[in-house]
Amino acid sequence: MTRIVNATFLLGVFCIAESLAIFSGMPTVFACSCNGPIPQSEAFDESAAVFAGKVVSIESSNYSKTVHFDAERPWKGVTESAITITTGAGGGDCGYGFEEGREYLVYAYGSESLGTGICGRTQPIMDAYVDLAALGPGYVPSQSPTLARDVANVGILALAAAACAAIVGVVAFGMVRQWRRK
Repeated sequence: MTRIVNATFLLGVFCIAESLAIFSGMPTVFACSCNGPIPQSEAFDESAAVFAGKVVSIESSNYSKTVHFDAERPWKGVTESAITITTGAGGGDCGYGFEEGREYLVYAYGSESLGTGICGRTQPIMDAYVDLAALGPGYVPSQSPTLARDVANVGILALAAAACAAIVGVVAFGMVRQWRRK
């Protein structure tokens, strides 16, 4: 009888050790659990950024998605039109299922980087009429730094081209004048 108890005990310890060995290499995952709908005013107050924008591109990794937006109308926390949001990959991780080319009203959280998920008030813009009425007109963000820098570079290039044309014109005028004197 003692041998059976010892063998059973050792078999149980072996099964637990084997389970730990198998599952210890697995990444930690958390199931999504939302507390219920959040009132619009509360969601606005708790968000780091609130904006309406179009999804420009989506980069996917194993456990998350990085979504690039063109913010057309912000209400809070947005200074430039180009915004990047992180969300889960989907399924049980609360990740929001953004689609490229579609427009959304986004309530984002975070301080270092912005994120969102399915538990907040983020939604397609065509379904957000209640939130949009409560938010009001919003404001216009500045251009993204890349776009502003490119526009500035075009101005500098135009000025340089005009200066070169003026120099070439003066030199050509001088050459023609000398040629006529001979």
